Amino acid sequence: MTSYKLPKEIKKKMEREIKQYYENKKILDTLKQNPKIATRRYLYIEQRLQYVENVYNKLKPSEKQIYDLIFKNNCNWLYCQTVHNISKICYYSVYNKSLYYLAEEFGEI
Repeated sequence: MTSYKLPKEIKKKMEREIKQYYENKKILDTLKQNPKIATRRYLYIEQRLQYVENVYNKLKPSEKQIYDLIFKNNCNWLYCQTVHNISKICYYSVYNKSLYYLAEEFGEI
């Protein structure tokens, strides 16, 4: 079993990045509609979105469902355990794995 441990500051940074994914997607759509916006900002946001999408694509189908609950729906482990019957270990496994893969994409580790 692989250990997906990260330093606390990197973990918080990667968590923030994944949670900003959906907002960045809206910003990218706005930038596509306005061609006067700087290309550098567009490329920067597009790259960040691609990193998060790469992480999502690396996960197994069952892990993708848990990923969506964690980051898209902002569900905590207790909600996932009671409503969706997902154990705390499984919840945090997907959580840590996602953050670890994103840190690899960003070159933090």
